[in-house]
Amino acid sequence: MRLELAGELGARLVIDLGCGTGLLTRALAGEGREVIGVDPSPAMLAVAQRGPGAGNVRWITYGDWGRGPLQPESRSIVTVARRA
Repeated sequence: MRLELAGELGARLVIDLGCGTGLLTRALAGEGREVIGVDPSPAMLAVAQRGPGAGNVRWITYGDWGRGPLQPESRSIVTVARRA
């Protein structure tokens, strides 16, 4: 559903908060989108960065979040996936 939504909205920037192993994050990368995976765990980000398509994603920890990737007037989506 998030993949379709990103396409329908014409999102140029997608931020996946709490991206974990980056499965959804890597899937969202493509079609001209900038994708940022954010997680508090360096160990989880290390796993995410080894997955297929990881080079198409900017990976940052919550501690680096203060640099603020969002720009005014941007077409952006912030997603948080949670396993039920």
